[in-house]
Amino acid sequence: DGGSTITANAAVAPDGAMTADRCQIASYLGCDLGANITSRGTFSVWLRSATGANQTVQMYLAYSTPDGVTANQNFTVTTTWQRFVLTGTPPPGA
Repeated sequence: DGGSTITANAAVAPDGAMTADRCQIASYLGCDLGANITSRGTFSVWLRSATGANQTVQMYLAYSTPDGVTANQNFTVTTTWQRFVLTGTPPPGA
């Protein structure tokens, strides 16, 4: 993750609970959320920018197979909570 840090329960989440994690990105490599993706290949995450400015982030789905990345997309994250969804087709055997 290039020296980035994830701080658990650092902010109030969209549901009002103190369960939002903070990802402080130290380099272009970003934060690895390490999520387990279903066989349908859909991932969603709630994001907001804590810097006071919009941020462009790239999300991608990758599998531990020779085919690797199955989907990637850039999103604009604002200072308001938004849900982002990325869907890809898992490679055979993923």
